[in-house]
Amino acid sequence: MNKIKKDKDEMVSNKVSENSSKKSVVKQILPYLKKEWKLLAMALFAMLIFSSSKAAIPLIIKFAIDQFVNVPQQNSLILISLGFITLAIAHAGSFYLMEFSLLSSAQKILYQLRQDLFDHIQKLPVNFFSKNSVGRLMSRVLGDTDELQTLSDISIHMIGDIMMLIWIIISMLSLNVSLGSILLLTIPVITIYMILWKRKATLKFLQARSTISAVNADLNVNISSVRDIQAMNRQNLNIRAFDQLNQDNKKAALTAILMAASIGPVVTGLTGIALVMAILLGGHLVVTGQMTIGTLIASVLYIQLLFDPIGKIISHIAQFQKSMASGERIFQILNYKKDIIYKEAKEMPKIKGDVTIEDISFSYDNKTHVLNHVNLSIQAGETLALVGPTGSGKSTLAQIIAHTQEEGVTSGCIKLDGNKISEFNQRSITKQIAVIPQSPFLFSGSVMDNIKFNTNITDEYVYKITQYLGIHEIIQNLQHGYDTIMSENGNNLSIGQRQLISFARALVRDPSLIIMDEATAHIDSKTEIMIQQALNKLLSNRTSVIIAHRLSTIKDANQIAVLDHGNIIELGNHKNLIETNGKYAEMYQSNGSVAA
Repeated sequence: MNKIKKDKDEMVSNKVSENSSKKSVVKQILPYLKKEWKLLAMALFAMLIFSSSKAAIPLIIKFAIDQFVNVPQQNSLILISLGFITLAIAHAGSFYLMEFSLLSSAQKILYQLRQDLFDHIQKLPVNFFSKNSVGRLMSRVLGDTDELQTLSDISIHMIGDIMMLIWIIISMLSLNVSLGSILLLTIPVITIYMILWKRKATLKFLQARSTISAVNADLNVNISSVRDIQAMNRQNLNIRAFDQLNQDNKKAALTAILMAASIGPVVTGLTGIALVMAILLGGHLVVTGQMTIGTLIASVLYIQLLFDPIGKIISHIAQFQKSMASGERIFQILNYKKDIIYKEAKEMPKIKGDVTIEDISFSYDNKTHVLNHVNLSIQAGETLALVGPTGSGKSTLAQIIAHTQEEGVTSGCIKLDGNKISEFNQRSITKQIAVIPQSPFLFSGSVMDNIKFNTNITDEYVYKITQYLGIHEIIQNLQHGYDTIMSENGNNLSIGQRQLISFARALVRDPSLIIMDEATAHIDSKTEIMIQQALNKLLSNRTSVIIAHRLSTIKDANQIAVLDHGNIIELGNHKNLIETNGKYAEMYQSNGSVAA
């Protein structure tokens, strides 16, 4: 039900933005087109030659019939043959040059679009990803960019077809004004039809793109969590849900196809009407001696050619609508406000580790607050533990401290060594902070690559850290030791092994501040003791913020903040809080010292 609502919300958003963003899409795609102006100019030049050579064919046929058939001459035959050969060469050569230029420019535009989109997504705030599923984002990065890059191809072909249409109209009128004028009356008919068609087409194409995004999103979730799905025996339920999304996409896609296909019959019908008119009127003019047979045949050929560019222009307009729909979806992401942490700002100097949390309030939806005026102070080298039931706001607070969740903060600020982190750029802050998540993500590559991730440290330093953590021998015993290649998300390792590697990856950066967001939740007691011993050494001169399910891991913390519904209800060390016999003591004594 939520997925269906989300799809509808996206469609409504698209519908509202239809008129306002159309110009914006064209404006924003222009810089990409300008970068490839040489190839596009070459394609345009080739297209003009291609169109001109094609439009000249009926005139040569007219000349051949009127000059050669009526008065057969060898010289005329040779001249006509040379004319056809010249046109054929120009036609083939210009077509090759046009296609090469268009395909080359399209691929370069596609590359740059995807690269810019990927770069931008990498810099968006965390809450953006809580609102947009992976499948939808992949659909935009892959499918929508592929659709939008055809815009240059459409534009060049449309210009060529318009030029060809103008050439044909001039040629028809020059052959016979009466016949040409009557036949050209069909053009307003198709124009009126296109205006009416366009009003409905844009929304249908947007709906088709939106529903395929929903399918991709659901597919991504089901493949990513297939083990849990099978363990809970949810296959049939998920199949039905996916079938519903697939049906919605099929319905939307078929509607869009019908809209696009409705153009063809109109063009074909008008072509037939125009041919009948040409034969009746032209035949009468030939019989009465007011027109030559060659002129009649050339006019008939021009009628067929007339509706060819018109049909193509209409098709280009249909494709243009699809591209605009995809462009809106792409630039919705590219125009999404980058988090303030990525703006141009000064570099954060080396920090000691003093952390001040001043009056922090936070809301995901601007309605319900997850945090309410939280105030805390951590001295350099101290450990703050955040505990509380699920939904109390401890993970959100940890993300705000790490400066990865700024959008949604409604009041207050975070200070490092007395400096507001909002005044400094993200990179200079995060390189001094290590975040250890509950479910670590391991990237494709070797164990060594995963530990060194985004650092320039030596192998020897990695060995030193892993020895501290007591996992050096564990890694050495893998199939290829530190060169063992990780499968997707490290699924060829146990949860404990993945957690240990993420610890090593955080510690090799020598951070001044370590944030452990429920990092010991999936580690067995023996491994936890081993890691705790190493962390006690490595955290001795570092500030740390720890969230743990097992309260036994934070007994030595300098401060323990107990959160409930976004409020700090208790604050103190383990001993004081146990003596107080409040919420913390209740949590510690229940469920074997395991917190929610």
